[in-house]
Amino acid sequence: MLSCQHHYLPYGEAALGPNIVIDGGRNDNTVLSLSHWPKSGTPWALKADTSVGIVFNYLESPDWHRDVPAVTNDHFDEDGLIGLFCMIEPAFALKNKTLLIDASRAGDFGTYEDRRAARLAFAISRLVDPALSPWNPDVIGPDSFNDYPRYCATVYTRLLEIMA
Repeated sequence: MLSCQHHYLPYGEAALGPNIVIDGGRNDNTVLSLSHWPKSGTPWALKADTSVGIVFNYLESPDWHRDVPAVTNDHFDEDGLIGLFCMIEPAFALKNKTLLIDASRAGDFGTYEDRRAARLAFAISRLVDPALSPWNPDVIGPDSFNDYPRYCATVYTRLLEIMA
């Protein structure tokens, strides 16, 4: 399916070498951007309303596949998390494409078709909110946003482990 197995790296670490950015801003070593953000540099042939939709277009278009293991994002949100997950676990993602795109839409735009998608987006948002998260405050506490790159790395790493 893919030319390589992708894995998540925090944005600052990924920026040191070739990387694919999902739902975020490019850095100097970004080989491919898969983001619905305006002026992201995402190839027109892969465009979609959400970054997860763009990731699925990528997964289903072998001519666009890049032999770049590192995938990253410069901020945290549901669309970014689900997009990273889809790149890391493409076989599972492709079997659940409709639900995962719907969950990304629920997270980014507050709209959904399947209640399970909304529930997934709500569960993610609760886990990463320092005021509501059941995680140990040492992992994600009230001061989490003081070091936003660390916060993003922590919640992405933890959630991607849970989702795998």
